[in-house]
Amino acid sequence: MKYLITTNELENMIGSKHPNLKIVNATWYMPNSENDSWKEHCDTRITEDTVFFDHDIICDKTVNLPHTMPTL
Repeated sequence: MKYLITTNELENMIGSKHPNLKIVNATWYMPNSENDSWKEHCDTRITEDTVFFDHDIICDKTVNLPHTMPTL
């Protein structure tokens, strides 16, 4: 199964109302960036159903490395 697709493929899937389409916005910016990925997500959602993946909330905070994915 293909999990990552191009923006053109996504546009075609949105246009065809693909029944199994799940969009996750995982935009992230380097610290000290002026960009705000959460604000951008809220202001310009790809679709009404698009969800936001917040790296800072999901990361394993017990590890001394930032943005480490948690165990299952």
